[in-house]
Amino acid sequence: MIKNEETLINIEKDPLIKRGRKLLLELIATGIQAADPFKAVQKHVKLEGRTIRIATKWERDISSFENVIIVGAGKASAKMALALEKILGEENITKGLVNVPSETVSNLTGTSKIRFHPAGHPVATKASLEGTKEIIKLISGLTRNDLVICVISGGGSAMLELPIAGITLNDFSTVFNLLTQKGATIYELNAFRKHLSQVKGGRLAKIARPAEVVSLIISDVVGDDLSTIASGPTAPDKTSWHDLMTIMKKYALTAALPQTVIQLIEKGVKRELAETLRATDPVFMRVYNFLIASNTLSCHAIKQAALGKGFTARIVSTTLTGEARLVGEKLAEELLHSEKNNVLIAGGETTVTITGKGIGGRNQELALAAATHLSNKEGIFFAAVGSDGKDGPTDAAGAIIDYQTILKGVKKGLRAETFLLDNNSYAFLKETNSLILTGPTGTNVSDLFLGVHLARKAE
Repeated sequence: MIKNEETLINIEKDPLIKRGRKLLLELIATGIQAADPFKAVQKHVKLEGRTIRIATKWERDISSFENVIIVGAGKASAKMALALEKILGEENITKGLVNVPSETVSNLTGTSKIRFHPAGHPVATKASLEGTKEIIKLISGLTRNDLVICVISGGGSAMLELPIAGITLNDFSTVFNLLTQKGATIYELNAFRKHLSQVKGGRLAKIARPAEVVSLIISDVVGDDLSTIASGPTAPDKTSWHDLMTIMKKYALTAALPQTVIQLIEKGVKRELAETLRATDPVFMRVYNFLIASNTLSCHAIKQAALGKGFTARIVSTTLTGEARLVGEKLAEELLHSEKNNVLIAGGETTVTITGKGIGGRNQELALAAATHLSNKEGIFFAAVGSDGKDGPTDAAGAIIDYQTILKGVKKGLRAETFLLDNNSYAFLKETNSLILTGPTGTNVSDLFLGVHLARKAE
């Protein structure tokens, strides 16, 4: 799970640091494994005889469906699809297509009825659109006797995409680049995604109507709002064209956005264009959304693992947001005031306001900020990782720091504050052997933060 685990532990000479790092790295692995898409589907989907059951809340005779079609998109969707075909058997699946990260397609085997299509991330690409068009063809023209099972996870917003008429892929990219640069929230970004897309904001479910639709969802969103995960292709939406107008004015984007987008927003506000689907829409009478993995579930798995190792444990929050540096300082304060041998657990997704020219990710910046507050506080350890194995434009998932991290930098002539100001956390953490490397994990349930204050033994 953690490729450089042995190096991170064995490079240290102090037994206390070895013990602290080993503990946190093992708990991180537990949290990521708890969100394993294959296992999550196996846990929630059962086929007993001819009866298919999902989460004990939905069951049908699979023989009653003329067609069973699997579609979806996201970082975790490939493993979800593989699990479905194993559980249902190829004889019970008519066909399927799932959009997955381009770099993973060549490694995917094990399905005979479900095809994997390469798609772009973190921004939609031509390949994303091509795969989405194929998915639309698969679920169009179905009847009430058909079943569509969707596998949806983080990353689906970019991998499952087809702009509405009048919007080009370049328009799409321009909109999201501008919003990202302005620091727009995920909810603001998704309001645009839903309204400028043919498949978001419940519209994928509408295309499949009147077929029955079941979605298996892995959340990468703080708070697990189903309408926000992959921009809610099978979930109702509350945002409106008026919201887009408000966001556009909030960030003073009227002069920067493509005219085609501005014209659509104006038409939408005048009710000349359809809204996304509301919860009262008849489409949702035959749509069932199931959350099968999330940051919250991973945090609870970590807590149980910590208790099993003889530690006390507390989940501080599973909805942390805000500036990474400030969140790191806040969590450091929590650790400083915690009891010894008490594992603190948190989850969420922070942001970084980029003002420097360095390289790093939100978890690396958060960890380095925490390190500056925990320097020389013997026995304190902290780690921050992205559950998908990728933190910003780097090869690291995050970082693990301890009370000696800042001192290691000082000995090499490195000043942590300078690196933070330049958003260059990666360089400092690499020099102090603090980076956590996992590679792509195949899942995505936001970020995990762990800390502990260990008592020194007679080691």
